[in-house]
Formats: sequence, C-alpha cells, structure tokens
Amino acid sequence: MTRGAKSAKVDINELIRDAQYEDMGSGKTKKEWHDEAREAGAKSFHDVSYSTPFKNPKTYANNKQILTELNTYIRSEFKCRSIRSITPEMVGSFLQHKIEGGIGAGTFFKTISPAVNNLEAMLNRIGVGADFQGVLKESKILARDKCPPPDQSSRAYGADAERIIGAMKDERAAFCAHLQLEYGLRSNESFRIHLIAGKENVIEIHQKGGYRTEKAISSEDYQKLVAMSGGRQNFTICNYQRLQHCFDAATHAVGVKSHGLHGLRAEYACRNMDRLQGQGMSETAAKVQVSESMGHHRANIIDTYLRGR
Repeated sequence: MTRGAKSAKVDINELIRDAQYEDMGSGKTKKEWHDEAREAGAKSFHDVSYSTPFKNPKTYANNKQILTELNTYIRSEFKCRSIRSITPEMVGSFLQHKIEGGIGAGTFFKTISPAVNNLEAMLNRIGVGADFQGVLKESKILARDKCPPPDQSSRAYGADAERIIGAMKDERAAFCAHLQLEYGLRSNESFRIHLIAGKENVIEIHQKGGYRTEKAISSEDYQKLVAMSGGRQNFTICNYQRLQHCFDAATHAVGVKSHGLHGLRAEYACRNMDRLQGQGMSETAAKVQVSESMGHHRANIIDTYLRGR
C-alpha cells in the first residue's frame, strides 16, 4: 500500500459512514425504516429492504467483512483504489471468483448477494450511480448450477451445548450464550437487555422488524441481569464480536465443530419440540408454539432448526 492510501477496511468504513448506513444506536426500528421507505415511494421488497441501514450487529459485521474482501479483490485485480469507483464488471468478477472458489449456495445467496445489494444502495445514497442487478442476476444463475447445496446436517449442539458455554472464558459472554440456549433468543436479543419497570422475572424482547414481546425468565437469571444493569432498564451485556470470539474459542477448546451462535437456537428448538411432543402435543402444534417462542410466527421455519434431527 502506498503511503497515505486508505486500507480496504477503512475505505468501507468511510462509505458506511458517509452513506449513513448504520443505525444500531437509535431507537428507530427496522419497521419504521421500512414504512418511511414505502412512504417515499419504494414499492418492491428490494427497494424497501435496501433503503434500510444496518440494524443488527451480526449483519453489520458480516457485510463489512464481505465488502472489505471485495474491496481488497478489486485493488489486486483491477488496481481500483476506491470502492466508490467500482464497476459492475468488477463486481461480476468477484462473484465469479467466489463461486469458482467453491463457496456454498447458502453463503452466496444469504450473505454475498445481499452484501452487494447493500453496497449498491450505499453508493446510490452518496450520489455515485450504481446498478449491479444485471451481474447479480447472471451470478445467481451460475451459483445455482455450480455452488454446493446447503449442508442439511443438524446444527444443534446436543449435550455439548452446556460444555461449550461452560468453557467460555468471559462470564458475560457465557451468560449471553446461556440466555440463547435457555430461551431461544437471537444473539443480539441476548446481549441487548430491556428490563420492564414494575415487572420481575420478565424481559422485553425487541425482535426483527420492530416487534416487541415479553419473555418470562427464571428468577435466578433475572437477578443476574439486575446485578449487571447498574440500575438501568436498557443496557448491553457484551458486544457481538466479543460474544462470537469467546464462543468460537470455547467450541475449539472442547473439540466441538462450531455451527455458530445460531446453533444454540437450533438446540433450543430441538429440546422444546421433544418436550412438547413428549407431553402429547402434535408435531404441528409444537412447531407453532416453538416458532412463537423464538419470535418467528411461522411454524414451517422451525424445520430449518430441526434438520438432521
């Protein structure tokens, strides 16, 4: 890198900042962002979705990583020194490089493709005309043909879940993982805590899309949260990067293949399906109840967590 040149990572960070595409600290929900986009004339899912800045720490971190990799690639292959000068040809070359490198279909369609859409949205926000839909469409056709299909094995940790949590070195991170396993919380729901004035043994869950619901928890877990709160109702136990790092280190320490923090939710779903069906509930009714408890509201999505079970 020449003296004074920005690194690929810094270049991406500055684009996100200038496009005002990160909004994790405000009280504005994703639903409110979507409503504003529709009022401004957005009609398609694509237009509504990519008018919304990053609200989830995991999504934010994943997009930064992918876009930094893309930025590094175009610097090496095309001598392009700024992400703001990227062209559809460069994007198409990167996508083909990922596909030919053996990336899985799930990763391509769920992370790589959305990151490129977010890049397009950010560039357009700052006045740099960008349209990557043509190369995305072509790359998706290629990906369907060449990318390995998603792994259908179980991501639940079984009895290893408690071993992993017990091996986590950071007490707060371990408690977040415990909350995910015990109550089926998403990772951000486990470290962004919302206590409710006048209500004990309950927390408020801020779900995707701006929905809010209450979740009953044990008295022991509630008291631990109160002790961590410092007298506040809304507080953060741990950041996502720290939580993910501690969890991955623990899986390595106990010799268990990591399926990420989401594997704890898969384990929660499996255990609760077994519990409810063991009590005589039908499979369909159990899926409905487990889905609601995980904040999905769609029974069929539970099949994703139960695969390989």
